[in-house]
Amino acid sequence: GMADTLSHFMRWAKQYFPAKKYILVLANHGGGYRPDEDMPESVTNSVSTRGVVYDDGFNNKLGDKSHLTATSISRAISNADIHLTALYFDACLMNNLETICEVMDQTDYVLASSYLTPGMGGTYAPLINCLANYPNTENALMEYHKELRQYWQKTEEKNPNYYRYHDNSLMSMARLKDALPYLGDLTEKLLVCYNFGEVEDKLTINSVMNNAFKVHPTNPYYDISNILLRLNYEEDLGLVCDAAAEALTVLDNAVLSSIGTKYSEEHYLPGPSVMLAAEGEWSKVEWSTDKEGMYIINGEWIYSW
Repeated sequence: GMADTLSHFMRWAKQYFPAKKYILVLANHGGGYRPDEDMPESVTNSVSTRGVVYDDGFNNKLGDKSHLTATSISRAISNADIHLTALYFDACLMNNLETICEVMDQTDYVLASSYLTPGMGGTYAPLINCLANYPNTENALMEYHKELRQYWQKTEEKNPNYYRYHDNSLMSMARLKDALPYLGDLTEKLLVCYNFGEVEDKLTINSVMNNAFKVHPTNPYYDISNILLRLNYEEDLGLVCDAAAEALTVLDNAVLSSIGTKYSEEHYLPGPSVMLAAEGEWSKVEWSTDKEGMYIINGEWIYSW
């Protein structure tokens, strides 16, 4: 889970296998972006998320699964002095805007799952073939998405009860950067409307958030496109409704492709998620070493729900 290790690997790859374009694939478990357990990297045996590539082996001491956080991944790529063509999170829960915004300056494209990636992950031989056969990177990644969809759905046919809730999105970082000001404008209008608008406006916004599609059953990750669509339906919200429509259009433009199993595509295929804090609150707690010897910092602000 050390950023320096990833940087060293990337520099080694660049030195011995120089290329015009680079894709970094991070495969293993993903933890999404939850602030309540995000301890400082200097603390050993701290249970943190905002991470991916959890270590099930050598560094798995006292139940701690060492891993890379979104921040450490961004720093590792920067320290390696490589700008990525694509960053591929072959892991669950990593297609959330909080994580992607941490790495978007280091890569042109991101592939990630909002909810689940199946245990066998992606299929890398077709990825290499698509990159070799399509000079245009965006076309190559779009073609790979078709290959990935076919791979997952063939596996789903053999075991339909297990391979169900899987998804993957391909997103352009340039287009996401174009979308962020619209999302910021919507957020400002939403806060003004909620805090200073009519009581009916507040109730309407509460209803939208309470009924938005929740990507993960036990974590506060919600499909942001679903939220925007619901706000767009609420014409009585005036400027908020208009801002939601604009944000939805530019965000949809940033998501180049979304694929999943047949079950996901037939029932609900989530787009990028965003974390809503409506389910809990921040509180200051005094933590200490528990009976099993798990070391926890005293006096950390955490988010609980």
